[in-house]
Amino acid sequence: SLASVLAAVGASGSRLNAQAINDYYAEIPTEHATQHQVVLAMTINGKPMRIRDKGPIWVIYPMTEEVAAQKPYDSEMVWQLNRIQVLP
Repeated sequence: SLASVLAAVGASGSRLNAQAINDYYAEIPTEHATQHQVVLAMTINGKPMRIRDKGPIWVIYPMTEEVAAQKPYDSEMVWQLNRIQVLP
């Protein structure tokens, strides 16, 4: 989970800059990590995610189909993630 990674490194900022290999980035409120149980997906069907499959890491907000249809967090679900910067 994103929350466990943030805890492991002692992150204390209020925002995250999640950046993809193509330089796309999204700012994610740090509180979303726990409030929404954000996952850093690295496998699909038990196999490592390849770059062509939106890997190596994909920021995922778990949602029901009903919520997903409203697309509330689409811009924050960064695929091909290669860095997260903690911001104040």
